[in-house]
Amino acid sequence: MEFIKPREFADDFGAVQEDGDLLFSKVFLYIAAEDNYYAYSGAWPSVVPKPTLPEACISKLGHPDFIRDEDDDFGQTNTVEYTWDQTNGYSVFVRFTKQPLAVRHIVITPARVRGTLNASHHD
Repeated sequence: MEFIKPREFADDFGAVQEDGDLLFSKVFLYIAAEDNYYAYSGAWPSVVPKPTLPEACISKLGHPDFIRDEDDDFGQTNTVEYTWDQTNGYSVFVRFTKQPLAVRHIVITPARVRGTLNASHHD
């Protein structure tokens, strides 16, 4: 999970609806343990399909607002990333590995204010 200052939250997500020094902004769901993270084993969020192929995500969430098929921010070359900006009040980011084709991790944030999407916000 990630928490940010209210000003940063407002810049990315719009008007702040809560008080506090830090506001919840992001949850990462790792499908398998990696990079010192444990695999997520809790109840699956209804906003995204369970780990699956890109076609199933597109079937549930519609055509992605953004697709990036290049090295990720950490220099990993075997990934393709899909982002849906407005999904039932959330933004959903899914990173797939290409070989084998599988979900690597999912990031869920509050829905972004239009025009503020930047791939660097996901990691």
